[in-house]
Amino acid sequence: MVIGFIGLGIMGKPMAKNLCKAGYSLIVNDHHIENINELEKCGAESGTLEYIAWGKWYCGLYEKRNMFYRYEFNKSG
Repeated sequence: MVIGFIGLGIMGKPMAKNLCKAGYSLIVNDHHIENINELEKCGAESGTLEYIAWGKWYCGLYEKRNMFYRYEFNKSG
């Protein structure tokens, strides 16, 4: 299973690393290239937001006004 992951900050990076260690294939995106590079070293691929959003599973973690919102999306296509 391939999982798209958008947002590799305080919560997202550890979650994505754990998924990578568990053997899942990840496609990741973040606005800080160093976070993407760190996940690529763990075996993840980088991808555009559009590419990730068209996948079957993706998880996005975003910060707004110092509160974290978590969004998950399952597309059956």
